[in-house]
This record gives sequence, structure tokens and C-alpha cells, in this order.
Amino acid sequence: MNEEQVRRRARNEALFRGLNEQVKDHEIGNGVDASDPIDFVCECSSLECMKVVSVSREEYEAVREGGSTFIVAPGHEEPEIEDVLVSHSSFSVVEKRGEAAAVAEETNPRD
Repeated sequence: MNEEQVRRRARNEALFRGLNEQVKDHEIGNGVDASDPIDFVCECSSLECMKVVSVSREEYEAVREGGSTFIVAPGHEEPEIEDVLVSHSSFSVVEKRGEAAAVAEETNPRD
């Protein structure tokens, strides 16, 4: 995979991360409790993916503490550009590395 492909995939992931930030804000506005599950969109690099992963707000916030960490559906991990930090039955937490990590940090909506 060349550098441009890595950057494109990372930008796709950042797009889904931004969408999930809006989902989280909407759910908080509706009074969702920190332990209640929220349906988020998988943050993998495939623009066609619309898998839903249910994650508590508390778990989501833990992932968002890092600018290069993302939530993906099981099987959507990409070992070429990321490491799996945690794997659950319903979702995995991955951390980008290299150029993908740089794009993730540049596009972090919380910075």
C-alpha cells in the first residue's frame, strides 16, 4: 500500500470519527447515561461500510482520549496501518501507526 492509499484510508476513518462525534453529542443531548450503549458507525476505512457498533459513552470517551485510536467492527481491523489494542465480541479498538496516525492526529476533532 502506497502513502497516498494510506492517507485516503485514514481520511475515510476520520470522516466516520467525525460522524460519531455528532452521534455522541446528540445522544448526550437526549440524556443518555454514561453506561448506556450508543450505536456508532464503524470507523474503518471502507466508505461502503455502514456496520453499527454498540459502545457505551464511557467506552467511547476512553477511545477518544487518543487522537489515533478508533472503534471498528470485528473483522474490520487493518494490520497494514493499525494495531489492535482491545478486542471485544462487538467491537475492536485500533490505533493507527505511521502515516495513518499522522492523518488521524491532524484531523482529530477534539484538538
